[in-house]
Amino acid sequence: MEQDAQYCSRCGYKLTAFCPKCGSRLEPAATFCSSCGLQLTRYPASQAIHGQPQVPATPQVSQAPAIPSTIIIKRPFPVGHTIAAGIGSLLMLIALAVPFYTFRIHGYSANVKATDLLTSDIDWIGIGLPVLLIIIFSSVVLLSVIIAFLTKMSLRPLWSSLGILCIWAVIGSAGYMIYWLAEGAGAGVVVGDTGHVVNIVAPGVVMAFIGAIIVSGSGGR
Repeated sequence: MEQDAQYCSRCGYKLTAFCPKCGSRLEPAATFCSSCGLQLTRYPASQAIHGQPQVPATPQVSQAPAIPSTIIIKRPFPVGHTIAAGIGSLLMLIALAVPFYTFRIHGYSANVKATDLLTSDIDWIGIGLPVLLIIIFSSVVLLSVIIAFLTKMSLRPLWSSLGILCIWAVIGSAGYMIYWLAEGAGAGVVVGDTGHVVNIVAPGVVMAFIGAIIVSGSGGR
């Protein structure tokens, strides 16, 4: 087509010029675009497309990543709670090596350890079973603490449950021992006057009870 052609020489279609920058319709003799102010004399006539506007390309907008329907929040590994559970279980295990009870019978004193309670023939279920449960539960807690450090997995619900069970085991053992002494029978000695038999809570019971409380607390918030 000629540069100043107004109609198509083949089909007779009326030609219209458009701005090469903003695509607005141009007047036939325009030298500036009335919409964007572009100086048309700086551009060759081939850029002012006849018949349809040259609209600037629309910038491509990258699609935002899809938001997952389920959001998983990973909690940090509870180092402090894990260390506390380990300390509490060690206290309970160490308590097995020190006297659990101290008996004073007619001026004589005797220290009884956990191993003595387990091998005793006197009411093993009432006296030795709670101590055996403390041994089992504290060993499981210590093993789970090692597993937690290796796998970085929190086992706080387990520690809370086992700690509460250990607390009741210590209370049950001490309570049953006091009740047993009050009945006047202990270590094969029949005591008529319970004032001659005194049960002193030894360090073993104290350590086991404190360790059980620490393990139970390590499973809390």
